[in-house]
Amino acid sequence: MDFFIIANAWSAGKDNPTSKHRIALELVRQGHRVLWIEGSGMRTPSVGSSSDRLRMVRKVVAALRGVRREEQLSSCSVDKLLPADAGTVVSCSVDKLLSESPKVSPFSTTQQPNNLTTTRASGATQQPNNLTTGLWVLSPLFIPLPKYEFIRQLNGLICRCGMRFWGWRLGFRDAVLINYVPVLAEAMRGRQGRRQLLSCSVVKLSPAERVAGCQVAELSPAERVTGCQVAELSPAERVTGCQVAELLSESPQGQSLTTEQLNNLTTLPPQGQSLTTEQLNNLTTLPPQGQSLTTEQLNNLTTTPRAPRVVYHCVDRWDAFAMYDSAMMGEMDRRCCRYADLVIASSEDLVERCRCHSPNVHLVSHGVDHEHFAQALSEIPRPADLPEGRIAGFFGLLSEWLDQDLLIEIAGKVPECEIVLIGREDVAIDRLKNIPNVHLLGPRPFNRLPGYVKYFDVGLIPFVVNELTKAVNPIKLREMMSAGCPVVSTNLPEVALYGGVGELLSCQVARLLSEGPKDSLPSTKRQPSSLSTTNECTPPVQIAQNHDEFVSMVRSILDKPFPPAERQAISNSMASETWTSKVGEILALLQGCGGRADGHAGEDY
Repeated sequence: MDFFIIANAWSAGKDNPTSKHRIALELVRQGHRVLWIEGSGMRTPSVGSSSDRLRMVRKVVAALRGVRREEQLSSCSVDKLLPADAGTVVSCSVDKLLSESPKVSPFSTTQQPNNLTTTRASGATQQPNNLTTGLWVLSPLFIPLPKYEFIRQLNGLICRCGMRFWGWRLGFRDAVLINYVPVLAEAMRGRQGRRQLLSCSVVKLSPAERVAGCQVAELSPAERVTGCQVAELSPAERVTGCQVAELLSESPQGQSLTTEQLNNLTTLPPQGQSLTTEQLNNLTTLPPQGQSLTTEQLNNLTTTPRAPRVVYHCVDRWDAFAMYDSAMMGEMDRRCCRYADLVIASSEDLVERCRCHSPNVHLVSHGVDHEHFAQALSEIPRPADLPEGRIAGFFGLLSEWLDQDLLIEIAGKVPECEIVLIGREDVAIDRLKNIPNVHLLGPRPFNRLPGYVKYFDVGLIPFVVNELTKAVNPIKLREMMSAGCPVVSTNLPEVALYGGVGELLSCQVARLLSEGPKDSLPSTKRQPSSLSTTNECTPPVQIAQNHDEFVSMVRSILDKPFPPAERQAISNSMASETWTSKVGEILALLQGCGGRADGHAGEDY
């Protein structure tokens, strides 16, 4: 499949990839093609800000370059820390690029997709291995004034034109659009999928499960299969029931079938058997609008919903960010839900909010690069910039959701604890800089994070609990657990789902260590949180209701560190939460065969 993904800057995921980057890379790894479109900003830039001015210059330069193809390794999980040299890794980054990525200029008439070349450091030019898969990046020149409706409409038009032009240049066919940027809601308009006949699903349904006439009648006359389309097949052609589903849902001539033809609805053969030309000429998906179907016709007919071609992936509570216009972001979020064929949300809170504006909302949580973070369980030298002693650590963006008061309280009440914060800051954190046992290491490359988490005695998710954070399902939780690190978190709804799992795993391991071989490990299958545990078991995921509880839980884990067998069990519990499985859930939803009746397809910052 081909995908347009509207998201933030591709370079933003170079050292610390977001969920969007991981999904795009996993799609490519699975053999799909992706055009990554760097969206417009969600706030008006400040002319007085040097960083904003630099960002605008970079946007203009990137727009003039046209499309560039990114050459990346299939997964950062191949990064291996070398025991012989602390902090050294085999060269790998999420978007490990060749020294110069090939560009496609919009002003060139001779450079076609099949002639794209890859330029290497030596200056030699060669053809890429194939163009059936890959990732390209486009930076349209948007107007950075999202608060104006006219500008948002214009930016949506710019984006649609860019997708149409570059999709044509790259040979994309029936591409799926996934939007992460609410202010580009208008880019989603006019791309919705169409309903189509799916004959192969007929044989999978019992008579009681057939589509009712009232459901079929919901299709407009323009969405009917016509006789002209069927007649295009030559008499010598024979197609299977599943291939019938590929018939277009609109006739170029706009011609409808006659009543006589409608009455000649034929029974589709079992899956894999052929249809004759006569049967094809008698095939349609609908009676005239308002006309009822007979029982026999209902038994021979089924339809699927529109094949989703416009997806809104909601990963944040956009109207709760202090830096954005709340009213505007709320409205843009609603429009994205209304314009989408399919809405995917990353938390229960977001699912419920999106369901107010779309009937087709599914929960697909973020995943984790389990293999990458599980390296923390191997022999890795201690990074030189980590302080000695017991460590309570956090890695991620230091932003408005970070509870600095809580961190200061931990530092004061547990002075033997060294608090390590890894990540870029986008808010003032001066209050933390003069505390002796608080260490601000700044950002570290993604491929070196397992070497740091290995030495965390306890991982922290010290988020303020508010409308913004109630909607998140922290990726950092899964990453720290994949590394075998126990976690203490504030009372976030999505993190609380893992509390019972932690208790069960911890108790299972404790029993195994006392009753059986030490290399025996418990099942990693997620269990209900209501299962009882013994008081002596310390759960690896603990939820604090207030600051005092948080401090007490941190002290408890520091006093009784988790042994290697328990850390291994924590890591094993995340083995099924990979990006491969999450992308599989998304693809299943796009193909119309995933998700439960309650809108859940599966189970994040």
